[in-house]
Amino acid sequence: MPFLLQASRNALVAVCAGSLFAFVLTLPFVDYGQWRQVETATVAIHMSAGLAAVLMTILAIGGDGSVRRAVFSTPVLLLVAIGLLSLALSPFHDDPVRTLFGLLKHGVGALWWISVAILTAAFAVAGRGRARTVLAGAAAVSTVCVFLLYAFGWSAPEPRWIPYDFKEWVAILGLLAAVPLLAIRTRASVAVAAVVVAVALVFFGNRSIMLTVGLSVAGYGLWLLLRSRVRTRSRTVLAAALAAAAVGGTVLVAALPPILERHAVAGVSAEAHDPIPSKDPRDHVSIEGKAYGTIWSRGVVLDLVARNMAHHPLALLTGRGWGSLQEVVAEDGRSVPGRRFRFGPETASLTFLDFNANADFHSHNLLAEAGLSLGLPGVVLTLLAFLAPVACARRRSLAAAGVLSATLLVAGSLWFLLGIMGPFLALAIASVGLGREPSPVRRVPVPVLAPALGVSSLGLLFCSMLLFGFGKAQQEERWFFPLSFVSAPPCATVTGPLLPAREINTGLYRRFVEQAERAGSPAGGKAYAADHRGNAINFACVMRRLADEKPSATVLAASLELRRRIFSVAGNDPLFVASLKPDVVYWEADLAKLWSVAPGRTELAVPYVSWLISVHDPRMPQIAGRLASSMRDGDPVKAWILARKAEAEGDRAAQGRHIRDALDQGIANLVPIPSASVERAMQAASR
Repeated sequence: MPFLLQASRNALVAVCAGSLFAFVLTLPFVDYGQWRQVETATVAIHMSAGLAAVLMTILAIGGDGSVRRAVFSTPVLLLVAIGLLSLALSPFHDDPVRTLFGLLKHGVGALWWISVAILTAAFAVAGRGRARTVLAGAAAVSTVCVFLLYAFGWSAPEPRWIPYDFKEWVAILGLLAAVPLLAIRTRASVAVAAVVVAVALVFFGNRSIMLTVGLSVAGYGLWLLLRSRVRTRSRTVLAAALAAAAVGGTVLVAALPPILERHAVAGVSAEAHDPIPSKDPRDHVSIEGKAYGTIWSRGVVLDLVARNMAHHPLALLTGRGWGSLQEVVAEDGRSVPGRRFRFGPETASLTFLDFNANADFHSHNLLAEAGLSLGLPGVVLTLLAFLAPVACARRRSLAAAGVLSATLLVAGSLWFLLGIMGPFLALAIASVGLGREPSPVRRVPVPVLAPALGVSSLGLLFCSMLLFGFGKAQQEERWFFPLSFVSAPPCATVTGPLLPAREINTGLYRRFVEQAERAGSPAGGKAYAADHRGNAINFACVMRRLADEKPSATVLAASLELRRRIFSVAGNDPLFVASLKPDVVYWEADLAKLWSVAPGRTELAVPYVSWLISVHDPRMPQIAGRLASSMRDGDPVKAWILARKAEAEGDRAAQGRHIRDALDQGIANLVPIPSASVERAMQAASR
């Protein structure tokens, strides 16, 4: 038995150290799933947590008291509580499976929090004696490897051997990796920590990180000044200051956008910029490009989240689930200023928010994300979990705990955690100390924990294998082998229990259309569409089934956008269009269904009207009139549709008036319009 226990401890050290190198599975030699840089690494983290739970089960059966101390510690219990609360609230969420896994392209959901909790306990159990230095060194080596990958691969041609296509996350990784080194408190470890932090901040820090560091240094100086004057424990003052900084910073950032917008547009005249027809001054200045652009963009997202939750009162108590920002953006994204597409003609707004393209996986504020995901209970638990390192740290590790909590709470006010950071977060929490176990817990026999740890290990291993299976199936599906359209397509792509059906199928459909558009020529695209008519029928059926199960703005918006694009690739071939007859027959009804959950997404009527014009449908004026009647006055889409209706009816005066209104109201921010077209429209409207 002693041999088995010692072997289990050694294996636990190896599993914990290996989890810190999950970034290796983000590199190009791995190609599972749709988001290869996330999905396989996420599987590795859950698998590591599952194996760690198995090994701690063996140690618990053997009576190792360190397992009990770790499992019943306050930081671990709080992390577990976040995961269990997520599972308990998931029936109230739009997509319970998304709550479990989080978005596949992000990897943070209920399962991730439970994995981090188990890894935190595992690092605490494994990190005794020399193993503590080994684990801290492994984190430092892993971080240095990431540094080197970006140093040599950032400017390399595709595929680049870097974990992610943005490098700012490495600054947060460096701060987390420094905490275990600081907690060791030797000259060598502190020196290495200082080098890691310096490299992370100088070479990878963006404006958010630099602002965070500045605020943290200022806060630390204030704490040093006040701690001798305030009659209370140092850790209490530090925890209170961090909590105030996190909550106050979130409120301040949310309140700043209107002020910053007024400052940005001061002296800007819409008439002074000929290429941009919009009369909104915010369209004539790149607000996010200003020195304060980061704070402005974060505040806009916070405002978007707050207004969306106000429209869903139950969400204040239950949240909408992890990964739900994507749904919020799909529902209310039109309400923010700027253009909707990353690149476009010079007639579009100079302002652009990243979450309109691909950054819709997180609100860039940890407390706001917790509130959106789990409501107010989630905010409280997350705040307590991130303050727990300060409250529970050993006295000699209090400074390291302060760095950790400041990274989570202050940096977390402007940034986010990635799934791959989970093991680093777990090691950092464990390294500063987990506090004393409550007195009643000390009377609990250690073997009693074995069943709970065993069940946890089975659940994590099962879910990790399930995610790996989804990734493998998506990899095979991405080849888009032609499906027969003679027999009925299966109306399914990847199938299985606990399937994140919305995200997988929406992503695959988008990839399919993009692949068809890259065929090389109109003739090539038409041939590709003809060969893959069965695939198009299948995807259209899948998207319709998902929308019928429960209206979702992300699913409906993707379906409405992509059907016009695939018809265009097919050259509006009558046989191809007839194969997707439900998408044509129910197009107007699908728009109405979308507007029932996302009233502001009127721009998705533009592809429908454009398609009706392209196929010379005589019903276009009547349909355009019905669509326009559903929109509010002042909506540029309404003016654009009325202009198209007037054009079809031969009313040149009304056409010119409506097109001028559409341009003034910002239609070029929603539909790419060349400057030559704008000039012709302006000239026609002035006659």
